[in-house]
Amino acid sequence: MHAEISGQLLIADQVVDNYETRAHCIQNVRNEVRLRTFPAVTLFYLWAKVLFFGVNEGVVWIKVYDSNKNVVWQKRCEGLVNKRMEPVPAGIDMAFQPRFVVHEEGIFHFVMTDEYGTTLAHYPLYISHSES
Repeated sequence: MHAEISGQLLIADQVVDNYETRAHCIQNVRNEVRLRTFPAVTLFYLWAKVLFFGVNEGVVWIKVYDSNKNVVWQKRCEGLVNKRMEPVPAGIDMAFQPRFVVHEEGIFHFVMTDEYGTTLAHYPLYISHSES
């Protein structure tokens, strides 16, 4: 675990932010996503949790690498600040719909790093071809 910032990542069919309850509803967590044709654009959600330890703000990068280690999507999340009151652990949750073109089956790596390139979280996702 990083000394100041830690993270978690999940891929799901849908992530809904419920502002009233201050929570996310995550539906159908995925280890594999099946696509009917290639090339295709991805259709899923990425949920990210950033936790702060001894700090109340930070910057993270989230990058997606294809099977050939090429970056196919990236997002710099800056100005992240603690949204929670004590005694709840300091942090922030976010959801994205990363859109990128998939040309072939393979393992795609979703990686969260701090601003210095230290890996905070990693989520491998297999994208496969489905006939139906």
